[in-house]
Amino acid sequence: MKKFLMLITVAFASVTLSYAQVKVGDATLPSKLIVKEQSLILNGAGIRKKLWFKLYSAGLYLPKKSNDASSIVNSDAATGIRLDITSGLISTSKLIGAVRDGFRQTNDATTVAKLQSKLETFINYLDGEINVGDKYDIIYLPSQGLSISKNGINKGSIEGLDFKKAVFNIWLAETPVDENLKESLLKN
Repeated sequence: MKKFLMLITVAFASVTLSYAQVKVGDATLPSKLIVKEQSLILNGAGIRKKLWFKLYSAGLYLPKKSNDASSIVNSDAATGIRLDITSGLISTSKLIGAVRDGFRQTNDATTVAKLQSKLETFINYLDGEINVGDKYDIIYLPSQGLSISKNGINKGSIEGLDFKKAVFNIWLAETPVDENLKESLLKN
């Protein structure tokens, strides 16, 4: 995977992108996100592939770099992931199906049952047409819970550290949906 560095600053409604950017596949990810005055740095980035298709580029953002997936998932600290859609093969129904499957695959049945209504709310925030170049920011802040924005527009928030843990398990669980992506997100 080739990574290139560019300098730029852009402000969106809910997330400010700042300074250097990193090229990951067909996407350019910021090296830093500033969310409600909380600075998160790019921990690692990679490409989600299925078969031979590159579906999206992802970046993991943390207050300080870490390669301990369990600590990142369980921490009640600001945490973020950026998904940059790079394939026209991703539709709303496919993204929603992948989130449902990943949620069930990476969490135990009790957790899935307990958080089902929160998962449905989260999935409702994903509704709408998806295009190549769309960017989803999934940001956890202890004071507001897990928020999701699309192209800088906040879609909503869901309270609870338990839900943050379950969602971030999709990418960082002991057995995540994509082991290679997990390794890339933890390379810092």
